[in-house]
Amino acid sequence: MGLFQSGYEKFEKRLPNDAGKVFVITGTTSGIGFIAAETVLNKSLSESVESFEKLKGLNVTYKILHLSAIKVTLGCKAIYCLSNNAEILAADVTITEDENEIQMQTNHLSHFLLTNELFPLIFAGSKEHGDARIVQHSSAARHMTPKNGSEETYFLKKERDGLLGGNDGDTGLMKGGRWYRYFQTKLAASVSMRCLHDKLVAASERNEACKNVTSLRAHPGVARTSIWDDLHEGGFIVHKIIPLFIRMMDSKENVKCGTLYGPRRGLMGKTANPNRPTAYEISPEAKVMLWRTS
Repeated sequence: MGLFQSGYEKFEKRLPNDAGKVFVITGTTSGIGFIAAETVLNKSLSESVESFEKLKGLNVTYKILHLSAIKVTLGCKAIYCLSNNAEILAADVTITEDENEIQMQTNHLSHFLLTNELFPLIFAGSKEHGDARIVQHSSAARHMTPKNGSEETYFLKKERDGLLGGNDGDTGLMKGGRWYRYFQTKLAASVSMRCLHDKLVAASERNEACKNVTSLRAHPGVARTSIWDDLHEGGFIVHKIIPLFIRMMDSKENVKCGTLYGPRRGLMGKTANPNRPTAYEISPEAKVMLWRTS
């Protein structure tokens, strides 16, 4: 563990044995996604899993899913949990083959499509296990959008690279087009979670089983994962201060920093604390726009 005690081990011990359940987690090569997969497996196995190589010998199915080129294929009959974890951070502005900005497509649009495509299996999982859940990976960065809200232009198709603020950095911390595009994707994850919750509540009036599907959002906080490796802009704070700070938390192999577990009292807290939504996260206009453009 790092300098700050996270309470992760106590949290892990309380987790149930999920043998026989299907977890779909995007972004499991390393970092938080890998730890999520490892934790689920360790609760279901007699021998601890400690490396990516060891996972290959277990009942684990790997699908190469390039979120910048949307295609969905998966072979199973029911899903207990879909964790939309994969993301890229502050990337150069690039338009994908689907004509979307690459951060919005990777972090939000592909997960929106994945959720839609897999929902019948998630619904089947809720009937088989009594419940199922869809988890969006958001961030406190959702509160850093320049205009305090979702902007439709980030969701729309584009014809060429270089739009939406381009690649020019700004003089401030986490400023400029790269970061503003990232902030929009993290806000999209939060709004999407609430949209899906509303849809499930409405559907439960016609189908009781929809009450057993839960829409959730997680904010893991700052962790030292490979997501930081490709940052070229950001100045002294991003490249020197933040790496020093997260180095005290934990290694990228463990990713068990305090904010992963949702502290109540800053980094030293050991009790999960729900985040109250802001007006722009629950705005009816934002929900309608996101659902229409996604």
